[in-house]
Amino acid sequence: SVHNAATWAMQNAAWDFAAVHYDLSGLGRGFAVTGGPKPELFEGVAAVAMELLDRMLGRLIDLAGPETFVFVASDHGVNADGSPERKDRRASQTETSAILRRHGRRGILVASGPGSRRDEFVFGARMVDVAPTVLAALGVAIPAKLDGRVLESVFETRPEVTVDVPPPPEIAEPHPDPWLLQEILEDLATLSPQN
Repeated sequence: SVHNAATWAMQNAAWDFAAVHYDLSGLGRGFAVTGGPKPELFEGVAAVAMELLDRMLGRLIDLAGPETFVFVASDHGVNADGSPERKDRRASQTETSAILRRHGRRGILVASGPGSRRDEFVFGARMVDVAPTVLAALGVAIPAKLDGRVLESVFETRPEVTVDVPPPPEIAEPHPDPWLLQEILEDLATLSPQN
């Protein structure tokens, strides 16, 4: 499993950065709202799965240690009552659109560890802000073309952010040998059709 591979790697390999993705999309679509294919048989599956996920995250945090900056994010939430958070004018009444309407716009974002601000709400965070924020926490320069922004409210003190701007492309200098240029022009002249 993803969890077993991650815990093994964290225990057996030298690492400075670890990223683990738990795919819960099937669980959220299949059980969190509808209760599964037979609700009476699968009542409580989502709650037990969330408890298991919480334990797995706890294990990763224990392995990482207290000196590690931990960042947890979800790309969306799920409206537990199944009601749409916003009306989607384009959605039809198919099961797929009903499932998609249950996606909440508000996901979770949690930061913990050295330099993180405690008990602070982060407003306006987007998924594209995760990468710049993690890079800032690592002290790594942020590529100039990277979308998103550093979520500064995650940190106790504003991180020093550097933007990695690539150097301009090199422009080839004209060749200093005029005889070579003359040879190239003569070769080109032989390729043109004769009148």
